[in-house]
Amino acid sequence: MTKTIFRLISSGVLAVLTGLWIFLAKSCPAFWFRFYPALSRRLMTLLSGLTSALPIPVCEILALLAALWLIFTFVRALHRKRFVRWLSGLLLAAVLLVNLYVSVWGLNYFAPPVNEVLQLPDERYTTAQLRAATEYFRELAGESARLLPRNADGTLQGAGFDACADSVQTCFETMKTARGAPFDGSTARVKKLLSSRLCGKLGTTGVFVCLTGESCVSSTTYPAALPLTMAHEMAHSKGVMREYEANIVANYVCLKSSDDFVLYSGLTHTVYDLLSLYVTQTGDSEGQDAFYDMIDDAISTERYSVFLFWTKQSSFFSGISEWFNNLYLKLNGQSDGTGSYKEPPVVTEPSPPSDTPGNEPAPPEPSTPTVVSYTQTQRIMLELFLAQK
Repeated sequence: MTKTIFRLISSGVLAVLTGLWIFLAKSCPAFWFRFYPALSRRLMTLLSGLTSALPIPVCEILALLAALWLIFTFVRALHRKRFVRWLSGLLLAAVLLVNLYVSVWGLNYFAPPVNEVLQLPDERYTTAQLRAATEYFRELAGESARLLPRNADGTLQGAGFDACADSVQTCFETMKTARGAPFDGSTARVKKLLSSRLCGKLGTTGVFVCLTGESCVSSTTYPAALPLTMAHEMAHSKGVMREYEANIVANYVCLKSSDDFVLYSGLTHTVYDLLSLYVTQTGDSEGQDAFYDMIDDAISTERYSVFLFWTKQSSFFSGISEWFNNLYLKLNGQSDGTGSYKEPPVVTEPSPPSDTPGNEPAPPEPSTPTVVSYTQTQRIMLELFLAQK
């Protein structure tokens, strides 16, 4: 009984400490995030350095061992009629893991928005620039599509998991040198999930496990989405925890890549994203039809194949998996749950600059149609287009 009481008291103390860390992070972000992101990235670099010695995911091995130990101790507790003691031990272990997770990594969910770290310019874009950017990325996507080998049905041939993982790792290492945060920290290579088939049934393409510092992706992921998925999980390893922000970093990395396969993975998603913005901002439905007609057939085939892929993944088990993922995200402060994967249009038309000397350049003339609302990913694409002109 003494041991049970000690475990319950310890669990309570750890739970209070966990709540205290979360309270401080939310109430004093300016102070807390001066040191927490850098510290957590250093710890993750250390962890990933240790686990990367094995080519297979250490997290899956530990999960299997934990499940076996849980079953063994449960049966032993029932046999010895010590179920309450076993339950108190399980509670202590669970609270300890949560405390470690929050202390080492979880508070990154409350970090400043990634656009502040990327230091993206707060520009006002014209609809003419938007149209030109849409045409540019449509043409670039078509060129990229024609460079890659395809199957008889027009779908993309995979570049191979290992080759793709190496390319994405190289992209992050390059960006780390050029941009720093949120690209610094661990650049450990993405690992292939041993349970890829099971994850496919659950509708899971990838996972980042902070307690082992591993970014893991299912080998059953659709080829065109594989680099983007890898980049998404690696973004989590940099402390970018909000799902839509991990998508922002993943898209940015893929669009800046010199690898044709990785670049194509980013383009197949973003070209439609930019086209959608153009139609939303201009109401030009005829222009939309014209753009769709000009999109390369290979990309249209790819998009339909991705749709079929996800349709096949949908099942009773994938619904259960989504429910748990939704709960996990909400517990980590993402009120939209799995809806947080969709990037919100957080950027709106900036106010005209004041008369203060040295301010930003004046906005376009009132007669010039401007883009009044766009997402961070769409802004990245517009900036990449303007930078290459």
